Amino acid sequence: MVFPRAANSSLEQPEQTTPQPVPKTKEAVQAIAIKAAQRYGINEAQFLKTQSCEIKKYVEDGELVWDYEAQSDYINRKGIRENSWGAWQIHLTAHPEITKEQAQSVEWSTDWAAQQFAQGNKRKWTCWQTYYG
Repeated sequence: MVFPRAANSSLEQPEQTTPQPVPKTKEAVQAIAIKAAQRYGINEAQFLKTQSCEIKKYVEDGELVWDYEAQSDYINRKGIRENSWGAWQIHLTAHPEITKEQAQSVEWSTDWAAQQFAQGNKRKWTCWQTYYG
């Protein structure tokens, strides 16, 4: 049986929310990395240390910022800035299947990095090689 709606009643609409960006703090960024490490069963300490080394950090308004959207500062021999982006400094020239937006998404790039670690591809990261390679 269908009941007609009263003229003065209104159906409650679900609230439309825009996803909030992840804060650019060590705690927020590493919380995502810890979950990914656990999900893929990889060495959490190595994963966090590699991320901490790769991500661009700076102080803004007295606060330490972990900039998971930043481009690498490295300039090659030809004077060209490296095309590496995000928390994991994904080199887009070497990975044309990855977009800049994906590399700059801390959630997406961290999940991708965890998959790479799980597949034994840790050597992609200079920081991992420096510490463990």
